[in-house]
Amino acid sequence: MILNFINTNILILKKVSLLTLFFFFIQPYSLSIDDQGVSANYLFVLFPFFVFLIKGQIYKPERNVFVLMLLLFIVFIVASLYQDGHLFWRAASFLVFMSMFALLFVKVDPDMVESFKGAIVLYSVYVIIMTMISFFDQGGNELGTYAKGAVGTQRIGFVYIMAFWIVLLHKTRGALFIIIKHAAVFIIFSGIFLTFSRTSIFALAISVGVYFFIAIIFHIKNYKSFRYILHRLFLSIIYIVMLITVLSSFFQVTIDQYKHTIFLYISKTVPMTKVQPLGKEAVLMNKFINWQKLDNTSKLDNTSKLDNTSNDVNIQRNMVLRDIHNKNTSVGYRVYISDKVLDYVVKNPFTGSGFLGVWTMFENREGSAHSQYLDVFFRIGFFGFIFYMFILYKMSIFLYKKDTALYVGFIGILAYGLFHETFKLSQGGFIFAFLLAFYYQNRHILKKNV
Repeated sequence: MILNFINTNILILKKVSLLTLFFFFIQPYSLSIDDQGVSANYLFVLFPFFVFLIKGQIYKPERNVFVLMLLLFIVFIVASLYQDGHLFWRAASFLVFMSMFALLFVKVDPDMVESFKGAIVLYSVYVIIMTMISFFDQGGNELGTYAKGAVGTQRIGFVYIMAFWIVLLHKTRGALFIIIKHAAVFIIFSGIFLTFSRTSIFALAISVGVYFFIAIIFHIKNYKSFRYILHRLFLSIIYIVMLITVLSSFFQVTIDQYKHTIFLYISKTVPMTKVQPLGKEAVLMNKFINWQKLDNTSKLDNTSKLDNTSNDVNIQRNMVLRDIHNKNTSVGYRVYISDKVLDYVVKNPFTGSGFLGVWTMFENREGSAHSQYLDVFFRIGFFGFIFYMFILYKMSIFLYKKDTALYVGFIGILAYGLFHETFKLSQGGFIFAFLLAFYYQNRHILKKNV
């Protein structure tokens, strides 16, 4: 009995230690170097050394891992020899990129997986609660979309999406734990909206669609009746509607802003709200409206019977079209930077920029790819990018078979990466490194069980 008690306490201590350590790894930390913000919390690369000091052993990855690491090292060497300057930044970026292999040297066991999930949820809930407190302290709904500048952040929305699915799909027993679970689901769901980012909502919607799809496939494979499937889907939809309804009671203006944005793109009418554009968007909107009035004065005089709401919608839609050709806008900049990256990689298909960021193309050394895939494409070139996408594909297939929560969350992160960097950031780097190690160390076991 004493031995069992000791073993139980050692197991608890191990889980708590891993949870604390992983929570620390997810924490963002930035440095300013040459007036540039640099994501700097990559201490998870030291985790293999920490495990080695405790266990006195290290896990040896498969041979193809070393082959891939060697290929990336060759890209780095070739780019260093044939491309001018920035050796320090190139080396630093190379080391950060290679950090995705760090956790392959640690044996990932079930306790680590649970601690990994717990750390993501704990971090998300903590940050979101702090955001909520700040939101209401500064005026709450009265801030409208001005809250984006005060409390919003689009950089870590992908972490919230992963946390959302980990909690939602976690099997819980007992009334108290069920209440805690759904309270956490609501907090994280609210946090996704409080990023004030269209990308967060887009990625959440994609992950929800994927979840519904795989749930239908699962029930069909298990020979469930059509009535049973409809019933489960209906309950899931009701749950989401309830979350949005409760969310609206706390963050009404925020929800109205998202409705306004959605209707702007998909509908002929825009719901009337009190929300106004934020910052530079407001300035651009006013300039465009004034330009429209000056250019169409005679037309406006003869169209007094037209619906004002429809006119406003047309103006805003014309703004969207104009934004595509204006690199000073969010949409226009993404189109602009995509063209520049493509032109650069066409000229350097084997090395890309040699791990340097898109800032190297500008004299003021500023700029962002605003896409995880575009960033990788620029850094390692066409052929390296193919390998990278192949790894993402294999990881997604593995997670689909192994862990539904991690799979749906991973898909949400991949969708998020279309418009923002994810795995490039330190917390995203840790998530990717852990899931990559989880995949490589369990894929053969999974194949035997299928």
